[in-house]
Order: sequence, then structure tokens, then C-alpha cells
Amino acid sequence: MRITTTAIKYLLVLWSLVLISLHCYASFTGSNGLWGVDSWAYFPLYLTGVLTLVGLVFLFPPVSAGLISCFKSIFSRVKTVFRVLDGQPAAIVLAISAGSLFWLLRCRVHLLGDGYWWIRNLEKGVKFHVNEPLALYLTWLTRKFTSRFAEASTETAFQFVSVASGVVFIYLLFLLARRLGKTNGAGALIFLGLLTQGFVQLFFGYVETYPPGIAALLLYLLLAVRQLKDKKSVFWPTVAFLLCVLMHLSAVSLAPSLAYLYLHWWKSSRKSLKPRSVALVTAGPIFAVTIVLFLIGLNPVKVFSSSGVSVLPFFPFVSNSSEYFNYNFFSLLHLIDLLNLVLLVSPFCIPLCLLLVGNCKYLGSTGRFMIMASIFPLGLLAMFNPELGFPRDWDVFAQSLIPPTLLGIMTLIKVTGKDKVLLGYAGTVIIVVGLLHVVPWVLIQADGSRFLARYESLLEGKLLYSQHALSYGHEEIAIYYRDRNRLSLAEKHYQKAIEAQPDSYRLHGGLALIYRQMGKKDKALAGMLKMVEVAPESLRAQFNLALFYQKEGKLAEAETHYKKTLEINPNHLPAVFNLAAVYFNQGLIDQAILLYQYVLERDPDDKSARKNLEKVLQVKSMLESAVDSTSPAELPPE
Repeated sequence: MRITTTAIKYLLVLWSLVLISLHCYASFTGSNGLWGVDSWAYFPLYLTGVLTLVGLVFLFPPVSAGLISCFKSIFSRVKTVFRVLDGQPAAIVLAISAGSLFWLLRCRVHLLGDGYWWIRNLEKGVKFHVNEPLALYLTWLTRKFTSRFAEASTETAFQFVSVASGVVFIYLLFLLARRLGKTNGAGALIFLGLLTQGFVQLFFGYVETYPPGIAALLLYLLLAVRQLKDKKSVFWPTVAFLLCVLMHLSAVSLAPSLAYLYLHWWKSSRKSLKPRSVALVTAGPIFAVTIVLFLIGLNPVKVFSSSGVSVLPFFPFVSNSSEYFNYNFFSLLHLIDLLNLVLLVSPFCIPLCLLLVGNCKYLGSTGRFMIMASIFPLGLLAMFNPELGFPRDWDVFAQSLIPPTLLGIMTLIKVTGKDKVLLGYAGTVIIVVGLLHVVPWVLIQADGSRFLARYESLLEGKLLYSQHALSYGHEEIAIYYRDRNRLSLAEKHYQKAIEAQPDSYRLHGGLALIYRQMGKKDKALAGMLKMVEVAPESLRAQFNLALFYQKEGKLAEAETHYKKTLEINPNHLPAVFNLAAVYFNQGLIDQAILLYQYVLERDPDDKSARKNLEKVLQVKSMLESAVDSTSPAELPPE
């Protein structure tokens, strides 16, 4: 049974009132439990009142009618320019405008997601990562390219990729809106309706690996729609699908939609198909992408085997007794966290999806494809454990929520039919309330002080049930303060991270480093010893303790723990190298020479080892010469 047009109006109005009410409640009560809708709380209270008033005013049809006319006029003119200029010059203007806005309001602090963790990895020279191999490589490539012309930081490289992904997203979204929208009003609603959802935060200089994946997803959707409407080959949609998967492995959930494309292509073209064409379309994309991967140095076997991937319990079906979970699958807390994430990423996804009830058959092949592209990612989203990252992992949900949001808007357009007044009203509500919801988030992330206040309030608000999420959040902000020499704040957050995960050797080592920088050597040593006590079989723990002793001049203790490091991994070259230095400083010249030679045998390009070996050989030669010159002269025989 189809939902009536009156029901659509009431559904959107009711949902908008719920969103506005939640924002007001979070602002006036100071409750940070509703972190998906608490952005207004970080601005003056009078601004909350203004935003509430604006949202309520645009729920009145006469006001909405005037605004939607403005939207349609702008979209019509831009669409005309695209058509006359064949897209490219207009796309450049649109890209520059969007990119300028993204860069101007870019994020200033990168504690959401794994921002600083990614920066540290890229600075270590990591080019590929198992979960998102191609996305990280794009940032690595950008950093390498920009460093030729200027001293570009790793952070800047990530932000450039984020903004560039947003530019590509907007361009592709405009083309997709022109494809799917038969009228200017429908096209404007598709374009602006998606553009005002929360996932656009990814393009404001967001330091993570997700932005390129979102651009790749839209490319896949656009090429798929072209294939369905123009009955073209599925070759390029398949290439785009593989690109999505390489950007982030979670895109595998789009595979059923690709299967639907192949089925549609087979049914519509089977009479004219030849075996050669079928082979090219099915095997060609895989072969082409594989060749490109090997050309850029991405060996899938090597990347997956060297990344130390462990299967994390993402799906809390039964047990809740691990460091990752404190509630069960589809428990009330689980559902509340999922709702918070959905509201943050796509505030209108739920009511738009409700419009699908009884209306699937009116959507045609494009709609059925969108259903396949939505249902399986949504299933993955539902089973994902938000406790793993809580407010930091909202970004992983963006890819799952784009297809259903787009599908909901398409359904709205189809259901309203020729009722342009209702369509205009619904579109205005979605766009205006979406902007009121998303823009404050963008402004918070563009303001470092507001962002830090929000992030710390989340950590202090007793909202995180997962020990992993809580400890990781405190650890990242501790590292943030440490790098800015705010050591007392770094100490405080390391201590709270340890309270959440007392058995983490890494946290004890991080706190020990803070104490060392503060000059508290006794506390630093206690932290290092605690690190080894917690994880005696950890190579890193033993190595870091040995390094600490070495820097303090306690060579015997350093020797002991370097040897323990080598018991865990005899081929750990940094430990061999440092042990050689310890031997040299202890006067054990021959042992130092043997160890430096061992390092060079396994790594002939190690310049430091070669240089040190030359120095040690010189010292040995000088000592031997000194011994010879002081030897007693022999008396001639009698």
C-alpha cells in the first residue's frame, strides 16, 4: 500500500520537529549522551534559539515554497551551463568554489577517526594498509608529489586528498542528479538533499582514508545508472566497484548490486552477446585493476600478510565480556548508539527509507539497483559494533548511508508524482533542517577550541562502555597534548587511558615517555618496568625498556633487555644495532664489530651501521697500535 502524500508531509514535519527538539534538549540540559545531535550545545544559547526558530519557520509551506523556487532556479541555471559548455568548464568553476569552501572551513583537530594515527603511519613510510590500501596510497602519493615543490606536511597531504575527494563528489553528484532528476525540482532535491547530509564533513580537510572511498562510491552509482538507462556494458561499473573495494574493504557489501547489474545486462543483451564480449566484461576489469596494482607496487598477498590483521569481534551476537564490548547485539544501548551514528551522518535517512514501504514496485530497474546497493551495506551497519570507535568512527558509516538516502529521495520524487508543491515543500524541509544539523558540526571541527571541548566532554561523560574505545580516545588526545608540549594534560589523559585498559603495555610506555619529558625519571622508569611486567613477551616493551636504560647510561640493564628482545625475535635489527653500541661503550669492541657486521649482512644499505662499524674498526686499530707501542722490548739473547 502506497504512503499518501498527506502522510509524507506529516512524516517529514514530525521528523524535523524531533531533530530540532533533540538539539534543543541537548543544548539546554548539557546532555552529551545525544552526541549525534548535540552540536548546538557548543555555541551560545541564543544561537540555539535562532536555529530553532529558523527550522520552525521553514516548516510553514509558504516560506518553503519561496525557498524551493530559489533552489530550482539556481539548479536550472547551473544545469544549463553544464549542458551548453559540455560540462567541463562549468565543472571547474564548481570544483574551485566547493574546494575553496572545504579548505576555508577545514578541520583543525583530527581526533575523530584515526587522524593522528594515520599521520604517524604515513610519516613512518607506510604506503598501503590492509583495510584501505588504495586510499592510503593516494595520500602517500600526494605527499610525495607536493614535497617536490614545497615543504608540505603529512597533515596537509591528507587534507588535500579530503578536499579533492569532495570536489570529485560534488561534480559526480551533479551529473547523477541530472541523470535521475527529470525536472529541475527533482534534480535540485537530489543534489542538495545529499549535499546537506552529515557525510559531507568528510570533505572539509578530514584526516582519514574514507573521503576517496565516498567519491569512488558515487562514481560507481553514476556509472551503474548510466548502464541501466543506456543499456551500456557493465565493464566500467565493475572497474568502479573494484575501485571502491580497494578504497575500503567494507565496499564488498555492494557486491549484490553489481550482481544485479550483470543480471540486467545479461537479460537486455543476451541475444547480441558473443563469448568474447562476456569474457572481456567479466575478466577484463579484474585483469586491468590487477595490472595497475602491481605497477604501483601493491602486492595484495604481501600487504595482507604483513599488516598483522586480526579479526576483531565487530558483531556482538552473544558475548559482551571483552575489551571491545559491554553490551549485546541489538540491545537497547546498541540501538541507541546506532541511532546516534545515523543521525550524525544522515539525519533524514530513516524517514526517507520509511517512504519505501509499499513503493518499491514503482521505482523501476534503477530503484531496484539502489535497493541492492542499500540493503546489504545497511545490514553491515546494523551489525557493526559502534563501541569500537563510538563518536570517532561515524565516518565508516557514511558509505553505508549514501545509497539509502539517495534511494529515499528518489522514492519521494516518485511518490509525489506531479504534486510539485508537495515535492518542493518536502525538499525545502530536508535541505534546510539538514543544513541546520550539519553546518554546526562543520563549524565545530573548524574551530580547534570548540572541537577539543566536545571531544573531552565525550570522554568525560561516562558514555563509553567499551574499554577499547575509552582508552584509545584518551590515548589519542594525550598524544595530541604531548606533541604540543602540554605535558600535564597529556599525563592526565594517559592515566585515564590506563584506568580503562590497565593491561596495555603501550599506554604504560606512553606515560613513561611523558614522565621522562617532565624530568621525572623515577616515575618514567616505574612506567617502563610496568610496561614489561604487563607484557613480558612483547618485543616492543622489552626494546623500549632497553632503549630507556641505554639513554640513561645503565648499560648492563640495557644489555639484559636487548638480549630479551632478541630472544623474542633474533632478527630484530634495531635491537642488534643498539646492543652493538652498548657493547662498544662497555669496551667490548670485538662483540660490537660482530653485531655491526651482522646488521650489514642483512641490510647492506644501512648507512648508520656501516659508519659505526668503520669507527669501531678505527678504535680497535688505534688500541692495537697503542698496545704494540707500549710492549716491553725484548733483550738480546745471551
